[in-house]
Amino acid sequence: MKKKDFVRMATLLQKAENNEALYHLLKTSRHQFELLCINPPYHIFQVPKRNGEFRTIEDPADELQKIQAALKKYLQPLYHCYRTDAAYGYISRASDEQEQRGIYGNAVKHAQAQYLLNVDFEDFFHFIHWQELYEPLCKTPFSLHEDVAKSICNISVFQGRLAMGAPTSPVLSNIAAYSLDLELLNYCRQENITCTRYVDDMSFSADTPISDRHFQQIHSVIVRYGYELNLKKLKRFGPGDVKEITGLEVKNGMVKVPDAFITEIKKEIENLKAWVLMQTRLHPSRSLEAQLVKPVQKIKGALNFMAAVHGDEYEPLLQLEKQLEESLQPPADYESINWLEIGYERF
Repeated sequence: MKKKDFVRMATLLQKAENNEALYHLLKTSRHQFELLCINPPYHIFQVPKRNGEFRTIEDPADELQKIQAALKKYLQPLYHCYRTDAAYGYISRASDEQEQRGIYGNAVKHAQAQYLLNVDFEDFFHFIHWQELYEPLCKTPFSLHEDVAKSICNISVFQGRLAMGAPTSPVLSNIAAYSLDLELLNYCRQENITCTRYVDDMSFSADTPISDRHFQQIHSVIVRYGYELNLKKLKRFGPGDVKEITGLEVKNGMVKVPDAFITEIKKEIENLKAWVLMQTRLHPSRSLEAQLVKPVQKIKGALNFMAAVHGDEYEPLLQLEKQLEESLQPPADYESINWLEIGYERF
């Protein structure tokens, strides 16, 4: 969509004067909408983090997810029209805009700075409750009708706060953090500090040291808005350090995907190749298509991340894409299995 289309979609939501108008935009009925608000169906499960802990995912059932996805199509343009200079995560880009708001653009903002401070919010979505959503939706600049804002909150929250897994949660977290972003931006400008937020990761950079006084002021503002920081993840970098911002490496003013990330993808592809080889030899007539969906999606997601940072013609990316394609090709013959060829990681 072009910029004018974002404005049109945002205006349609702002002009909705009652819930019937909202239901019309979302192509749903009052009965279905209210029933899902009263008893929102979510599938709750946990996925492991890299640090060995677990993240709770609240995945909405199909009927609820369909309405939330339709709502997201209006909320994203609404936020896009009033996005703050700090926000870089989960922001739709108009086709006629050059500015990149994403994980790469976020890192570039800090690439030339000598000093960097990274802070991480604690359980970001779950600290955003119904009231923290309702108030900014009603206020300037978003300016939604009160009844419409209430319904948006009701269909989007789970157990009184944003769900980790609902399609509406990322954009609503940006809307909820609107005033926080503005206050931190105002303070940082006074201190000659660059400030960005990629969802729940905030980065502050400058050409002079970011002192404890700076951090205490930043921390106090964040706490005042009802959030908490994970102080264990606080990281400081100085001149000469290889800096890290939302998983990207910053060195000598350049932003790149870390070598360790590329090595991990290679390992995933090698394990996949070994698994395909084993399954093809053990069950030559069985289709592997269904079993390959998740591991291939995971690898392709990592490759798309590399492409977003380095472009489609990045040589290591092209090599990995070729290796992935080759790993999915069954062997021409089915000689006896050599167990040394087979990886031991499960997919």
